[in-house]
Amino acid sequence: PVDFVTLLNRLRRDPSFVENDGKGYLLELAQIVPSISNVETYARIVRDKYDVRTLILTARRILEDASAGAEDASVLLDAAEQSIFDIRRGQNMQGLQRINQTLLETFDRLDHIASPEGEKYRGIPTGIRSLDDTITGLNRSDLILLAARPGMGKTSFALNITRHAAVSCHKRVAFFSLEMTREQLASRLLSTEAQVSGVKLRTGKLADDEWTRLVEAGDVLSKAEIYFDDNSAITVPEMKAKLRRLRDVDLVVI
Repeated sequence: PVDFVTLLNRLRRDPSFVENDGKGYLLELAQIVPSISNVETYARIVRDKYDVRTLILTARRILEDASAGAEDASVLLDAAEQSIFDIRRGQNMQGLQRINQTLLETFDRLDHIASPEGEKYRGIPTGIRSLDDTITGLNRSDLILLAARPGMGKTSFALNITRHAAVSCHKRVAFFSLEMTREQLASRLLSTEAQVSGVKLRTGKLADDEWTRLVEAGDVLSKAEIYFDDNSAITVPEMKAKLRRLRDVDLVVI
């Protein structure tokens, strides 16, 4: 390492080195050059200035696109939100990546998965062991389609997965429903959690012990990070915008 002490020690080996003049010059250099002990602070300042500059350029582009009037307002809003979101996340457009770098990242991920704490790096369990053994859980970037004829229980199945992910695995789940209301979805979850018939929830004919179980189930579900959206006319750009605002979503169910 090079610092004042090591450099002075090295210069003293040179017969032409003048102690007083040389030491004074080194002290002058040390005062001019920023200390490496503050390098993290300097890096944060540089990054902060970069983000501000990027924000200014993005704002100009948004203004130009809006002034041009070539796109619908919804498209402009989605593009603007995405641009700001990318700045916040520090995302930069990356070029092509050689496979050797990708392999390093892959082995790094495998090392994490194989570690004693590997559970948090694996896919989100569905709560159905046989299904998890087949698809290895719900992994990031996976697109899983649940297809069946009407009335076969697709929504109930999706809600059960949602409940397991949020309650048992403590994940943040966004649930978009194009048919059922938020109240209907919440009632189904409550029915499952409390083991009380859905018919009784609709009629209100409940025994005392069922009321107790419902209250306990409500307490459990209220602590879960499940977010419902029952807008039947929602568009894909609107979904993306809502998910960006929610942030750090682990699972999206539509």
